[in-house]
Amino acid sequence: MALMSTSCANLDQAADPQDPWEPFNRKVYAFNDFFDRLLLKPAARFYRWIMPEPAERVIKNLGDNLEEPVNLLNHLLQGEFHDAGVNFARFMINTSFGLGGLLDPASRLKLDDPSSDFGITLARWGVPPGPFVMLPFAGPNTVRSAAAGPVDTLGDPFLYVDDQSANASISTLNLLSLRADLLDVEKLFSGDRYLLIRDAWLQRRRAETGDPAPADDFGEDEFEEGFWEE
Repeated sequence: MALMSTSCANLDQAADPQDPWEPFNRKVYAFNDFFDRLLLKPAARFYRWIMPEPAERVIKNLGDNLEEPVNLLNHLLQGEFHDAGVNFARFMINTSFGLGGLLDPASRLKLDDPSSDFGITLARWGVPPGPFVMLPFAGPNTVRSAAAGPVDTLGDPFLYVDDQSANASISTLNLLSLRADLLDVEKLFSGDRYLLIRDAWLQRRRAETGDPAPADDFGEDEFEEGFWEE
């Protein structure tokens, strides 16, 4: 019986190898969730209520266009020159003929938007993701993506614009647009929301970076060698 208890303990320890800081991460998640329920979610609902769908699409187009320089730089660093060329073409077309990015004529020309970030670049360079970490306000991350985030911020064109009020307004609208997109998705959540968010984020991130999924052996060696021994 004691041997069975030891094996079960090994199962629990091996269940989430990517999340060794889970107690801390859950506390940060609780803080983020409180802030979201208090401020961000009501603001996103109000945003959706007052914002017509065409205006929402315009704001999303603008946010996507402002990300193209970051996508371009990261694809160059990864040696993905075709995707970098697409990013450059999209940015020039949408900025010139799309009213500064408010419209998206590039997509009508069948130029799909290949996105990237410095976390993906580090993955291409062989940097391991490190443990999962939940950051205040920023949400789900790995150590690698958390370290890469400030580098991507340097590629934000509005960082170099003196009009801080315009920068803040556009950043706020982009944030509300992103949060509004999640209003329908979160209705599908049930059970442990922390686990759902963590696992969904890690799965999507692995698809973006090409990181292998962790071995899910649940302490297989200990189970096979000791469980049946008396």
